Amino acid sequence: MVQVDRLLATGRLFQDESGHLRLANCLSPGSEDSVEEFLNRSHPRALHGPWQEGWALGFHSGFSGADWSRSGVGELAYRLKYQGDLTVVPSLVEQAATLIKEHPELAQVDAILPVPSSTQRQVQPVNVFASALAEELNLPFLPAVVKTRQTDPQKEFHTRAQKRANVTGAFAVQEPISNLHLLVVDDLFDSGATLEEITRVLQRAGAASVCILTMTRTIHSDA
Repeated sequence: MVQVDRLLATGRLFQDESGHLRLANCLSPGSEDSVEEFLNRSHPRALHGPWQEGWALGFHSGFSGADWSRSGVGELAYRLKYQGDLTVVPSLVEQAATLIKEHPELAQVDAILPVPSSTQRQVQPVNVFASALAEELNLPFLPAVVKTRQTDPQKEFHTRAQKRANVTGAFAVQEPISNLHLLVVDDLFDSGATLEEITRVLQRAGAASVCILTMTRTIHSDA
């Protein structure tokens, strides 16, 4: 957040009329490299919701003037999710492990739980990432949440109400989690509706606490 505030103060970033962050066109001489370097680094973002603590490794994408591009971590998440590129997993896990060390609540968990996918893919990105992270942290990988009905990809909906309706009542707990401290892992945080629903399902099933970690979050998410 300090880095973002600094870029806002120097005019390199600005907020448009919708409150979205934008890179300014008018950069000072020699500043392009520093902005590009900034965008390519991991910049963890806090995620707010009914969980104890939540973080994303960084924004998924952004604008440089009128030009849109994915961030460094956004590109890794895209390659894993849509191209099945497993070579990016070590870098994502390294960034996640570093973030977790800096936030004790994320580290003080009993198991890592993946969010079930709404789309069948040859490589299930959340499972792959969550499993590798669990191995890195020497924690159990616990796929305790399952779908009770089919849901559509959240990106197909445009309002928060539609996204909530899409996932309400769509998950159940299939393994005992009573009194466990859980780290729930997903790929992209947008509206937060899916993670809010899963958190409430886990809390009703007796989880001692729920924390959230995602690879990226959208720049326009309102959390």
